[in-house]
Amino acid sequence: EFFEVCAMPFGATAAVHGFNRVAVAIEAIISGILGIPCTHCFDDFAFILPSLLADEIIAVVKEGLDLLGWKVKGAEKDVPLSRVFVALGVVFDLTKALHATPLLEVSNKPGRIEVLLEHLQDVLDKGSLSGVVAQRIRGKPRFARAQVFGRVGAMASNLLKEVAMLVQIHAGFEGVMIDPIGGAYEYFQ
Repeated sequence: EFFEVCAMPFGATAAVHGFNRVAVAIEAIISGILGIPCTHCFDDFAFILPSLLADEIIAVVKEGLDLLGWKVKGAEKDVPLSRVFVALGVVFDLTKALHATPLLEVSNKPGRIEVLLEHLQDVLDKGSLSGVVAQRIRGKPRFARAQVFGRVGAMASNLLKEVAMLVQIHAGFEGVMIDPIGGAYEYFQ
């Protein structure tokens, strides 16, 4: 007797790796067989196409995915191509890509940094950082800095990791880390 899984079993061991294998295969079909330039990050596929051909090419991609049995989410994920687009929480701005000095601007999605700054400001206002709070906010600066290739933000992430580890060793530990947190706040501002 067999059980057929009708969707990716996210939460299961290696589910994300399994999905990425499928995404790589889809990208290979789109780029290699159809000849349409694209890339992906998990389930976000990005296309950079001439604006005159964009609608027709995307229609071909959707038809190809449909033939393979893959459904496009639609709604807010299925947006028209634009020179400024968001993929996995990162904003890519191509408006200056064809200038004399080409420029691709990469930034965090609006709101991501503001939420991070609010968390850091709460720590600064309180005057200390507990292990619980450190655990909660640690991933936010890591993701934010990774998206824009910054290395300086790693210091903030490492400090939060240290506090989180100390709280596991010493129950109730509350670290006073105002100077480093203030530096992280200024970096992300």
